[in-house]
Amino acid sequence: NPVVLAKEMASLDVLSKGRLILGVGVGYLKPEFDAIGADFAHRGARMDEYLDAIVALWTQPKPAFAGETISLAGIDAQPRPLQRPHPPIVIGATTPPAWRRTVARANGWYGFAMDPDTTRRQIEGLAVAARGVERPAALGPLAYTVTPPPGPIDRDTVARYADLGVERLVLLPLARSADE
Repeated sequence: NPVVLAKEMASLDVLSKGRLILGVGVGYLKPEFDAIGADFAHRGARMDEYLDAIVALWTQPKPAFAGETISLAGIDAQPRPLQRPHPPIVIGATTPPAWRRTVARANGWYGFAMDPDTTRRQIEGLAVAARGVERPAALGPLAYTVTPPPGPIDRDTVARYADLGVERLVLLPLARSADE
């Protein structure tokens, strides 16, 4: 529920003194959608509306939003995030519709378990999407975050990501126990 999520994430932003980065994705496992009774086929459109509703709750003095799947008004959405205009939104995206959503609504893009070559292809896809979708100036330049595939990562690999414009690497440790 975007109203609950907006409040929860704003609370985290306040508790973390303005360090929240909201990462979202539409999901790809239909059985998970079936298990909770959610519509898999229209998940992208629902995500668009939910993100717009969350931003309205975070930024409008008297939040109001009306869409196909959610409408809200008369909500005193407290707390408000510390970050202005709102915490960064990062979208995990690997398809053309998700790239368009990222360009239009997000501060950043996230790629999971992607080597530099896969990352390059994804960034190229985002560039294609940017030619066909208006990006609000308030979002600033799109920031790239990647989790490389599991395993050791050396300086040359880090440099390859940096050359692609990746600003943040999120490493996936291989430890299976606290000792490791």
